Amino acid sequence: MTFLNSFKLFFSTKSRFYFNISFLKILKKIIFYILSHKKNYKKILSEEFKKFFPNSNVAFFNHGRGGFYVLLKYFNHRSKKKVLINSLTLFEMINMIIYSGYEPVFIDNKKDNFESNTIDLINKYSDDISFVVVTHLNGLNREIFEIKKRIEEINKNLNKNDKIYLIEDVAVSFGAKFNNNYCGSLGDFSILSFNIMKNITSLTGGALIDNTNSIDFNILNKNNIKISIIDILKKIFFVFLIQFLNSRIIFPFFFIFIRIAQKNNYHFFLKKYRSDFQTYVSSKIPLDFLKEFSNFQSFLLIDQLNNIEVKNKKRIYNSKYYYENLKKNDQLIFPQTDFNENNIFIDFPVICKTKEYKNYILSKSFDCYVDIKNYYYTDCAGENIYSKFNLNKCINSKIISENIIMLPVNINGSKNDLNKVIKLFE
Repeated sequence: MTFLNSFKLFFSTKSRFYFNISFLKILKKIIFYILSHKKNYKKILSEEFKKFFPNSNVAFFNHGRGGFYVLLKYFNHRSKKKVLINSLTLFEMINMIIYSGYEPVFIDNKKDNFESNTIDLINKYSDDISFVVVTHLNGLNREIFEIKKRIEEINKNLNKNDKIYLIEDVAVSFGAKFNNNYCGSLGDFSILSFNIMKNITSLTGGALIDNTNSIDFNILNKNNIKISIIDILKKIFFVFLIQFLNSRIIFPFFFIFIRIAQKNNYHFFLKKYRSDFQTYVSSKIPLDFLKEFSNFQSFLLIDQLNNIEVKNKKRIYNSKYYYENLKKNDQLIFPQTDFNENNIFIDFPVICKTKEYKNYILSKSFDCYVDIKNYYYTDCAGENIYSKFNLNKCINSKIISENIIMLPVNINGSKNDLNKVIKLFE
């Protein structure tokens, strides 16, 4: 390869991340917000969410996992203390279960896909579980209908205080639909996330959807910590830094550090680059998770809801393009055996049959200056800090976690960008 070609290749490197709101737009929003006499945008946002969940109530939080914690604490008087949850999830979701006084019971995946053995575990622990969390990992968890039906059968023979509640984790699938009903509307409750990498963002943030309309939100929010202007400015600065490092001019240079850190396993860098690189649990919940959702964050979200379907269609198109071009690769396994066009992907997942093949693709991506995500959620059941809760071996989740590659579905990317990723597998 000539120097000129190497130079062109280097500067053609694009970040895999797509930011739903640019830093310039955030600055414009700040100015407009200051001039808008501070309307009650949280109330307006709640009304906008009625378009997605018309028969439900919604509460907003500084983090989606904070909403999960507060929900569990609301029912903390119950004697049944186990929560079924997929082993492949954000480790801080497991922490919220622990902080709230419950015990996680890990659900394993079936071999080479995102389906799980949830029904078996519901039957096994039906006398001890208060909640079952259905995680829509990447795309829709189609087992939810069977899980919901089984929970309803069990609840018929239980009093109100002992019933099992179904929670949907919709952090990476907001906007996906089941038979024209939005993902998150089938469970008793659902958790949404609005962090900077999601398909709608308020910098940080999340929501709890109450499909039962049974929760007193005044009680739910009474312990929220008031968010300060300094807190919001910190969020804005963090977003600016992330977007700066991932900009077209800066990212090729930043990618050099990523390559070096990955190849040499430099933990000090990877811990900054990957939020889940090192799992940990504190003695109590960090206060940041208990801060309120600000009026300004509500303002940021409102207009994003109006064009989410247009952007999600582009995500679906890019994901399907990967699927159609890679499905004949006998070294890859797709977590779902057919492509469901209702799925919403933040990144498109493929599972390598061997670690050797995954490492080969990863090495090739560095050489070709293509930014792909070589990890997914941690297999929490395999983490030492949760060993006392590991009642079930999650062998398949461990294999998926080690062998998965997440392909970027950046909606600003061109077909040429998609083809560069696909060429890695040729």
